[in-house]
Amino acid sequence: MNIDDRGRRAANAMRNARRETEFSAKSPSQLSGPSLWPMLATAVVAVAALIGLAQLIGTDPDTVTGTSTTPVETTVPASSTVPATTLPPSTTAPPTTETPTTTTPPTTAPTTTVPVTVPNRAIAQTGGNLVWVDTSTGETEIIHEAMFEAAAAVRMSMSPDGSRVYYQLSTEDNWFSCESVQGEVTIMDIASGETTTVTSGLPALSPDGQRLAYLGSEGDGCLPDPTNPAFFVPAYDVLVITDRDGNELVRVPVESDVGSPEEALQNLVWLDDSTVLVSDGSGTHYRVPTDVSTGIPLRDHETMDLPAMDLFVVIDDRGIGAEFDPVAGYGPLQIVDLVTGDVTPIVGDPHGTVGMSSDGAIIISSHTPSAQLLLDVDLATGEPVRVLDVAEFINAIDW
Repeated sequence: MNIDDRGRRAANAMRNARRETEFSAKSPSQLSGPSLWPMLATAVVAVAALIGLAQLIGTDPDTVTGTSTTPVETTVPASSTVPATTLPPSTTAPPTTETPTTTTPPTTAPTTTVPVTVPNRAIAQTGGNLVWVDTSTGETEIIHEAMFEAAAAVRMSMSPDGSRVYYQLSTEDNWFSCESVQGEVTIMDIASGETTTVTSGLPALSPDGQRLAYLGSEGDGCLPDPTNPAFFVPAYDVLVITDRDGNELVRVPVESDVGSPEEALQNLVWLDDSTVLVSDGSGTHYRVPTDVSTGIPLRDHETMDLPAMDLFVVIDDRGIGAEFDPVAGYGPLQIVDLVTGDVTPIVGDPHGTVGMSSDGAIIISSHTPSAQLLLDVDLATGEPVRVLDVAEFINAIDW
């Protein structure tokens, strides 16, 4: 190549460079080439679409190559407005709403799957004290001292949760007074020793601890003692059902004049959580449901054909009670079949008070021939399963 050729080529190169510089400085509308603008416009649209798509899906725009001139297929035109539904979700979390605790009902395990354990202590009165009795040793522990000065806790019943004890407070020599002979329906808080007197009468607590029944009086409240007219005997003439706090729910009157001890109500015991058995001085037993309407006379209720005795506790179809004599008092404790009326003596012919645990185990405070506790009595044979000698005379007891 000679010098002239080199010069011409250099001049042509300079001229082409100047043209390219001028071309790049012009706007798209000034470009006159027939095919350059469509290709450039397609590339610009593709790059813009890729960058917008990368922003929508969170891709780093630097990873999108913008130098390719190959058209990129997209469903979003560069000039279109992106719908609001395609925007990234808000980074602000919605306010948290607490789930109400009542939306999920508590799970209650079937009672049949939880075995009932007989507690190893009973509650009792010894002398003037309220005590716990260890049913494995017979030893006592004082809960409250001097709670029963010149008085006794008759028909003691401890609530199933062990928080209360219900009893009739009977004062010493009560037969001298018409008022005191009726006794007082009393509720004691075991922890504090505080007592509440509901009214005069003879109480009995339901097995589930939700109802209290008592025999009371709507009349004079007493009659002359047939063995000694200078003394008095109670003349109960109404059955009252209350809640566990002593608030009256149902009243079932005898609705006849009570002119003799035989006509007066004498005893009551719960057959189950909703039925009370009431007996009068003649030995008639009335079966009274607790949902009965107030005012229906007691004599209009169903009777049960049972021996003339007072029942103290009932377990299923058997009860433990004793015959009552106005002069001699209560005889030995016996087991009564509530279906047949058959009677089975308890071995040893014990006299005393009877209590029952929450699962039906029996405890008897026997007063003869010595101070003993008879535990877990076999209701079919009358045989005590265990016998404990105790140092103290127990006036009343419940398990």
